[in-house]
Amino acid sequence: MKKYIFVLAFCVPFGFLRAQLIITTQYMADSIALQMDTVNEAAYIFRNDTALPLNDRISDLSGFIWMRKCNVIELDGFDWKDMPWFTNLRAGTFSLKNMNQLDTVSGLGQMNGALAIDGCNSLKFYPPKGAFKTLMYFECININIPQMKIDLLGLKPHSTNRMTLIVKKNESTRIEISDPESVCTTLRVEENKNLKSLHIESSEFINLKISRNLNLEKITGFTRTDSIFNNGILDNPKLSDMCVLRNALNNKYKQLSSNEKQNYPLARNAPGANSYQEMMAYDCTLGNEELTVEAPEIRPFAFYPNPSNGVINLRLNEMGSAHAVLRIVNLMGEIVSVHELTQLETELDISRLRAGHYLINVRNGEKNATSRFVKLD
Repeated sequence: MKKYIFVLAFCVPFGFLRAQLIITTQYMADSIALQMDTVNEAAYIFRNDTALPLNDRISDLSGFIWMRKCNVIELDGFDWKDMPWFTNLRAGTFSLKNMNQLDTVSGLGQMNGALAIDGCNSLKFYPPKGAFKTLMYFECININIPQMKIDLLGLKPHSTNRMTLIVKKNESTRIEISDPESVCTTLRVEENKNLKSLHIESSEFINLKISRNLNLEKITGFTRTDSIFNNGILDNPKLSDMCVLRNALNNKYKQLSSNEKQNYPLARNAPGANSYQEMMAYDCTLGNEELTVEAPEIRPFAFYPNPSNGVINLRLNEMGSAHAVLRIVNLMGEIVSVHELTQLETELDISRLRAGHYLINVRNGEKNATSRFVKLD
């Protein structure tokens, strides 16, 4: 008679301490599927134990098609090319780990919680194209491919209006991140030891951190960036060519290389800075480097904080001959608020606006500019 052992273990997925049941045989998987208790939202690890006879190992998880919610599910070490199960799973955290044959994920179409891809090297895109409608948290870790493409096209904004993307401890020399629909609000690129080139395309972040990438030399992109809050580009000792971001608040740049011919392009002045020189001097040591800046037309207004749940402080660069006019517009193109600006500094109460994304337009004489902001609950 064969004996099957259920092993109860403790681990910390995504920073939360939970008990997890480790399942290693098909018999155990089928038994769990028949007795699923979704009230307790258990956490399961399905592990391909190569020490077991081939006939005993898990070959499919079709019994879990009806599962709707679970704290944590982790698939570890399987050689499947597709992951077609869990098609009704909506809430929870799902982790695909060390599945190096996986190139398709046709399940998980209802998933709207957290996804971790850990050491899966055969995917063409991260996350897999068409597999997800929305995510609150997405992590790429321990991926070992020369060039990684993270493309969030097709994802819709999460119901919380927030999404965190973590790109950490990968072996790629180049990473490209594209977010054309601006669903990602927090991006962290950390401890990618072989990373030399990072390209990021998004029109909005709330928090951005690029740190401890020991071989990172170049950061490009941000050509459509409207606003970034809490920006940290820190502890990248070889970084010598980077974009300095317009409309970025609370910036911290340090450990920039002082090699000859380095280039720091500036697209716009920063809110709170009266000149480009002030922006470059913010928490940034350049030594005796000679700095040449080509200054395009400066945006006629600045505002903070962004996002905000109650008040926005707005400052005009100058007053025109007539009063400036401010309009707040929702993403449907409807004007929801109009204000006449009679002084350089104005405090706007936006507490009555619904949570979401808005456009703020200011016409000051012949100058006209628009930026995006986020209203929080």
